[in-house]
Amino acid sequence: MDQKRPLLEDDDDFVYYTPGTQRRNRIIIALLAVYSMLVSVALIGALLLRIPPTKGDSLPLPPSIIQKELAHELQPVHAHPGSILSSHPSPEHDEAWSGLLRPLFVNVSATELMRVNVDPTKQLRLFEGGYIASLETYHHLHCIRRLKWHLYESYYFANITEGARKLEMNHMNHCIESLRLATMCHADTSLYTLKWRGEGKRPEPINHGQRKCTIWNQIEEWAMLRAVSNSPKLVNPDKLKVSGARAEEAGMLSY
Repeated sequence: MDQKRPLLEDDDDFVYYTPGTQRRNRIIIALLAVYSMLVSVALIGALLLRIPPTKGDSLPLPPSIIQKELAHELQPVHAHPGSILSSHPSPEHDEAWSGLLRPLFVNVSATELMRVNVDPTKQLRLFEGGYIASLETYHHLHCIRRLKWHLYESYYFANITEGARKLEMNHMNHCIESLRLATMCHADTSLYTLKWRGEGKRPEPINHGQRKCTIWNQIEEWAMLRAVSNSPKLVNPDKLKVSGARAEEAGMLSY
């Protein structure tokens, strides 16, 4: 059998390539080339098809039960110490909060529920027609008021039992988590700085920014037109009986 001189040669070792060996090598080289090409195509495809991080402005808005486009305005970022809602407990304070939360529960139709991807057949119906619901923003306001009640527990919960207290604490933890998630979702990036208060005894925060705010009257007007009693008659979808229980006793938000 004819043999060729080795491609590589050392003093002691000789490697001979027969025609069969060369043929196998060509096949191996061809397979490696195909494999390399496939890997390269896969990497290029992965780079081309990679989905970049979605910018907030390009995210589609989730469906809203309020169909009209809500108007906004710029407001300075500061508290309103003169607001009756931030005062100490009093009949006027409680009346103001009750007025703000008057449309906590609203009546919505089956069509409106389906518009926001909610199955009407699994929701509580009102005896007079429609379904009981609540906007999340009113849920947050409810939570804020409920938390304030616990700042003045002797005023609002003078005769609370241990069992009721345990339920309230679970309720408050739920409210705090809801408010935390909402605050982080609607992150306000206006800037705070500090100044000396009085004669330099302690720092005081100052906010210099503005924020884009929904004009509240639009939401309140929409909700007030649909507001239902806080003691509505509800139809049990399983037993088809009318219940006169308060909404919170039927598993809705605690008022």
